[in-house]
Amino acid sequence: MSRQEGTEAFIRLLIATTIDKRIIDDDTLMRIETSAAPFNPIDYTVNDHSSSEDRFALGEGFSEVLAQGVDWKHVQQVATKLRNDLAIHLRDSLEASEKTRWLPTTAPIIVDAVRTGGLVRLNYLCIECDTPKTGWGLDIAGQSFPFLLLGLSGVILHPFDSLIFDTPNRIERLFETVEEKLGFDIAIGDFWFPDSMLGENLAAGSVFRVDLTLFQRAYTMRETSWKTRNHEEKSSWSAAFDQLGNLPLPEFSRLETEAFSQWSEQQIADVSERNPKNAESDEGQL
Repeated sequence: MSRQEGTEAFIRLLIATTIDKRIIDDDTLMRIETSAAPFNPIDYTVNDHSSSEDRFALGEGFSEVLAQGVDWKHVQQVATKLRNDLAIHLRDSLEASEKTRWLPTTAPIIVDAVRTGGLVRLNYLCIECDTPKTGWGLDIAGQSFPFLLLGLSGVILHPFDSLIFDTPNRIERLFETVEEKLGFDIAIGDFWFPDSMLGENLAAGSVFRVDLTLFQRAYTMRETSWKTRNHEEKSSWSAAFDQLGNLPLPEFSRLETEAFSQWSEQQIADVSERNPKNAESDEGQL
């Protein structure tokens, strides 16, 4: 076996043990990148899910190839690429997990203002329509019948083509479709949570995902307080929410926080372009 053949064989084994077998990890690849002398990577792996038979066979394979000689610099270049591939795979896995863990059982809420007294005002997006519209149908228990829509108000849970608002384009597409194509309005509703429910990521503009049962309770309390204008009742919200320990707490949504922040910045920039005098007054708004 020539040195070139040995190098190619070593690289095939390295790819197989990293990508297919998941035995060689990021730390071992980094050791290959920084080591001046060739070594058997199996000797430095710590892996719980690989069988001893696999480790022994692969270790023997690496040893046989090393005995023939390899172009270590070429191997190091491949190790660098594999580390980058692993990082991309990990990032994609985390993002996929974040996009699917809530499904349609939660609603996005956005921190508007943190007030004294431990209460936080939160915004949510909703679709509204006050103008009668024809062409609607209702499906109930397998039965469908048309009706004239006289009014509509509904909380937006996610964009059309994803489970979360993970990019500014999804937010912009929602507004374009709902307002410009369908003729509805997207409005901003609000209610209050105690700051103790939102944890360390509490800041203006932070997006959380809230369980729909908890959302309904907060909305009901908001409507009751608004109708009665009872300040004492409003001040008792924290105590009421303290009794909801059996419901999931809101979860911080990093991707949606970044997306709404970028989208808001773009809205301000667009307003600034059209009318510089109004740009400053629009800052900080959703």
